[in-house]
Amino acid sequence: MIRGLKLDARLSLGILMTSLVAVVVGAMLSEQTDNLGSLLRRSPEPEPEIYANAKARISSGEQLLFADNLNPFKKAGIRAYRKEHYAEAEKNFQHSLSFHRDPETLIYLNNSQVSQEESYLTLAVAIALPEDLETEEAKEILQGVAQAQKEFIEEGNAVKVLIGDDDDEPDSAAMLAQKFVEMPEVLGVIGHLSSDSSLNAGSIYQDAGLVMVSPLSTAMSLSGLGSYIFRTVPNDFYASKAIADYLVQEQQITEVAIFYSSHTTYSVSLKHEIAEHLKDHGQKKTLTIDTYDPNFDVEDAFETLRAQNIKAIALLTDGETRPQAIEILKQNNQLTSCKRGESR
Repeated sequence: MIRGLKLDARLSLGILMTSLVAVVVGAMLSEQTDNLGSLLRRSPEPEPEIYANAKARISSGEQLLFADNLNPFKKAGIRAYRKEHYAEAEKNFQHSLSFHRDPETLIYLNNSQVSQEESYLTLAVAIALPEDLETEEAKEILQGVAQAQKEFIEEGNAVKVLIGDDDDEPDSAAMLAQKFVEMPEVLGVIGHLSSDSSLNAGSIYQDAGLVMVSPLSTAMSLSGLGSYIFRTVPNDFYASKAIADYLVQEQQITEVAIFYSSHTTYSVSLKHEIAEHLKDHGQKKTLTIDTYDPNFDVEDAFETLRAQNIKAIALLTDGETRPQAIEILKQNNQLTSCKRGESR
């Protein structure tokens, strides 16, 4: 199935999606001081008519994805939106913003306004709330989308945004992608977050002829997925080259160990690219250590590093191996402290 648009409509849609993604990236790079690092669990007793708890959930205003900062006006807005009482929903979402200007409410407010128009375009954005934890990363993505959506509406372009949550799981991402594909009104998707999720979802979008623009996925393999798959962030080639160049040219270090996780495409891709760039600098072999290996032991790993006279480590782990990464950092700090003590 190829989704057809007139040439001028395609051009406008492309500009819109690029602008949305650009604002998303800008929002994620901006200083976040109010709620940085907060991780809040969903209510243990969710209200069925308000909360969305299904896998690959989607909402344009009829369900709640973020449980924090909930107030009676936001509840009322969601109930009204679900009944297609958009003017009432708009009023309640507007009142809700006086309590807290969260991006979910901003998008729901924009959607309530747009839904009262005779016609509008529809785009989707995929966020990740892994293990039902509300993360600042997801909020930052939506903040950028909400801002861009509002600006386009003010310029006279009616744009509705569907929010989808894939839990940052590849299978859930594929499920969410299939849902978006089956919605003929969706003209493009912003997402997904991780490279693994983007790859799983991207193949579905490619087969359906639905455009996906990822603001964050960097794995090299995403580049060859198809003509409907794009990203705005540089791929791993550039980041890995910068790392290798810095180590060799600035620090004169070629003895490098790479800690990575075989669990994710992102980590494997970046590990491979750094090793290749170090090889270009004359490094015959780079030590690589898989932190996802069930037999991984940090003390054994550092014994190997000392035996091979390793001068620098690259830490390319993922969320699954965060505990191992913390142990690596602790071990490295202890080693550095000992060396400083010896030098004195």
